[in-house]
Amino acid sequence: MIYQEYYQKANFEKVWAILHEVYGEKEDSKPLYNKVFDAIRAKGIDQSLANETIKIKLRLFGDKKAQVEGAPDPQEWLVDRKVEIVGFHIHYMTDCFVNTVTAHLLYWSTLYGIKTRAMERAEFQKWLTDITAGPNYTPIVDTASNMERERIGDINAESCDRKKLHYWKQTILCDGPYNWSDNLVILQKKIEYNIGYFRLTQRFEGWEHTVGQMVKACKLISIVLGHDRQETQPYVNARNYTRFNMEPPSPKSEYPTFSEYWKEDLRKAKAYKLLWQLLSKDMKEWWD
Repeated sequence: MIYQEYYQKANFEKVWAILHEVYGEKEDSKPLYNKVFDAIRAKGIDQSLANETIKIKLRLFGDKKAQVEGAPDPQEWLVDRKVEIVGFHIHYMTDCFVNTVTAHLLYWSTLYGIKTRAMERAEFQKWLTDITAGPNYTPIVDTASNMERERIGDINAESCDRKKLHYWKQTILCDGPYNWSDNLVILQKKIEYNIGYFRLTQRFEGWEHTVGQMVKACKLISIVLGHDRQETQPYVNARNYTRFNMEPPSPKSEYPTFSEYWKEDLRKAKAYKLLWQLLSKDMKEWWD
């Protein structure tokens, strides 16, 4: 099923029970989740995103929590995307299963706040209007409204803090002090975290380019780590191997596939060098 179909078939009260009991979300956040839940169910399909092929992958762990792979996109980008469940076999769609998956999707898609992209934009526009109105602008002081805004802000902040702990948990548990590649796993996870935030807020001109550079960095890390497996061997220019501290392949190797392994290592070496060039040139521009 696609993302939105889970919400349309789910029961919010049962979804909320999972958010509350499994993830520890507080009772005062329930109305915010309900508002997002209803917004996703009613959201129209954006045909401009119909060519998106990113799948949402869930890995369910023994503690009943799930982990979504990659950068979480705004709700509006997700509605028509296929949900791919990883980690167990699905024999048939029960109501319980639909509610469970929907709860995990709702939880992780609100990693940066219990809101949709449209809600985030409206909040930011209101703030921008207040600070740029000029010296003669006299804002209408609504104490009750301001207190409610602060209360919702506190609820979101506490929820985001809990989610950050869950977001990093599996990465930290799988980390080791003996392998250089684990450093890149953590770096990739952090860049993915930034990607999701920039896609949600979109607060400055040129954010698409910034996100594009982050995506490139994650792609390069995947190549270095060997996580970028492809059915056919990609072309690798082997003539400049000395620039990447590579020894030439042995012409007398007894193994016919040796040259393919060598090209794969060369591709990783190139990606490693390009990664640090990209970060050195662009990373200081990755701020909002």
